[in-house]
Amino acid sequence: MRNRWIILAVTVFLAVSMMGAAALEADASPVITARLRAAPVNYSGKCPATIRFNGEINVQGMTTSPLRVQYRFIRSDGAIAPIQTLVFDRNGTKPVHNTWTLGGATLPSYSGWQAIKILYPQDVESNRASFTVKCEPEQPKKPDLVIRSFGLKQWGKCQPNSMIFTFQVTVANIGTAASPKITDKALVQAMDQHGNGWGNGVMLNAIPPGGSQTVLIPVYYLKDDPGHITGAAPHPFRAIADPLKLVDELREDNNMSGVINVDPRGICNQAQVPVREDCISFNPATAQVKFVSNDWKIVDGSHWMFSFGNLKAEAEQALKIIKHYRMNQSCFVGRPDPSFQYMLRSGTAPAGAMAGEDCVSFNPATAEAKFVGGEWKIVDGSHWMFSFGTKEDEARQALAIIKKYGFTKSCFVGRPHASFQYMRK
Repeated sequence: MRNRWIILAVTVFLAVSMMGAAALEADASPVITARLRAAPVNYSGKCPATIRFNGEINVQGMTTSPLRVQYRFIRSDGAIAPIQTLVFDRNGTKPVHNTWTLGGATLPSYSGWQAIKILYPQDVESNRASFTVKCEPEQPKKPDLVIRSFGLKQWGKCQPNSMIFTFQVTVANIGTAASPKITDKALVQAMDQHGNGWGNGVMLNAIPPGGSQTVLIPVYYLKDDPGHITGAAPHPFRAIADPLKLVDELREDNNMSGVINVDPRGICNQAQVPVREDCISFNPATAQVKFVSNDWKIVDGSHWMFSFGNLKAEAEQALKIIKHYRMNQSCFVGRPDPSFQYMLRSGTAPAGAMAGEDCVSFNPATAEAKFVGGEWKIVDGSHWMFSFGTKEDEARQALAIIKKYGFTKSCFVGRPHASFQYMRK
């Protein structure tokens, strides 16, 4: 009986000892943690995008070596990566990496996460590394023509049917597709920005993406308006790619070069503009001031010539001037809405002076038609005298008349808002 109790006591002691050892071994388990980061956290650009995940697994409190740690990557779309194994010989941290490529036409945006799942020897999950993807729309495959360089190449001859000057232009294709070859229309022009259509254009071959072509553009003598060649000089020329919008491009607002000012007066004589006159004759002796249809007018019989509104005194002053210079022709440029008017005495310029008249002197020899501030004007040096808006031909015709008659004075009745103007020598 005594031996039996001894055996039982030993058995109980061994069982308790084993339980204690197991408890100690459980208390000695290593501490395993994991962290993960997404890079970039927020992506915006061309797709597909690749998000990189950089993390680490850390082990502390190892009691045995080596320690095998098994893990896998899990993510928000439910996909599970293969199981991987790290072997730790001591306490410390080991890096882990993964990537996720996604996004495109069928998935233009996405918000998700990825995490590290430790499977052995413990069940541990890292933080969820969140990220967003926003895809930019894919650029269409189109050409895009631009002026890469633009310059004056050479001078020619200033005579009809001849080239006056030649430009050299380089056109580049900065698009994503080749530009077409169009054989019957110009794909690049060099044009005078005065807006009268003076210039020229040439065709281009097909230009691949990233390619370019250099061409020469000759500009010829302007036979229809020779006065423009020298009278409007210097000329602001600009090169324009695809001026007729024949090519479907990525952009249509980047086809023009900067301006080059070209002055052909060095090789051209001042071109003469033929004078065309439009005059109405009247008798200054019978002309008079009358109140007609609620308006003070200068009339000759039943024909009224000048209107003054309610300004009777200005109408009377204008009639005195007409009679003083014995003006008998009222002439116009650009009827029915004339841009310029002048008076003659039997085909000659009024001459002399009249007491009290209001006149501004100028030199007809140095007067010229110029494009100033967006308008055509007749100027003498820095002083502009007459404005014609966009009517270049009328400005040149008026200048030719001034030079023909040798007018040296521009005179007014009722400035600053003159009701009557005339010119004299």
